[in-house]
Amino acid sequence: DEETKAYVRALDPLRDVALLRPLKLPEASIATYGSTEFLKIGVERNLTLRELGDMMVRDPASCPHEIPCEWPCVPSVLENLVAAAAAGADRFGDAEIERFREAMHAHL
Repeated sequence: DEETKAYVRALDPLRDVALLRPLKLPEASIATYGSTEFLKIGVERNLTLRELGDMMVRDPASCPHEIPCEWPCVPSVLENLVAAAAAGADRFGDAEIERFREAMHAHL
């Protein structure tokens, strides 16, 4: 509904990151930015929660090994987007966030 879409549009992941960094949490704990931005872009593109969820989880059927792995081994769409944006960076800063946004818009 429109109320939910307005709520999601109002989320500010950069503000959240700025609030969490001073707490000295591990960077991986702060990098929730990607999930929030993923949700915002998905809502903007009118994707369903099912479609977004499918892009966030690893598909066990995509395992390329002859003997399937115990745990899905092929990264999800979201994992790949975050990894590409953060490549070579020691933290998820402004440049990585912008690369992530661009990759998300290109993929979705």
